[in-house]
Amino acid sequence: MAALVKRGSPAGSTLVILDTYNTDCYPLLDRLATSAPVILMRDESAFRAIRQMRQKGAANTIWSLRNTHDLSPGGLNRRLEAELAASYQVRKHLFQPYSAIERLVIRLAGWPEQPTHFYQALEMHSK
Repeated sequence: MAALVKRGSPAGSTLVILDTYNTDCYPLLDRLATSAPVILMRDESAFRAIRQMRQKGAANTIWSLRNTHDLSPGGLNRRLEAELAASYQVRKHLFQPYSAIERLVIRLAGWPEQPTHFYQALEMHSK
């Protein structure tokens, strides 16, 4: 995931958002070693920081790295994705596929989303 972000991050106009609820973001943060600003998705304050970066024109490319099953309070990750999708073209990169047994358990557990993979990197570019 880190290599993908590094390759697709134009200098000076990229923002990286890392999920802290159901993704072990710190090893990923270490591997990113990017000059792009990184916002940790912890609470509503992340939305304000992201909006400020966008207003400054410093977020023409945004990467949101997270688990496909959103456990954040109030669905922060899903809400962020919906807000950004209005202004950005979104491309999903999926990592670590669930096995058939895991997908069955997910369905039986009644998860609202039915992910096929554990992690996703959302690559967003200004429209």
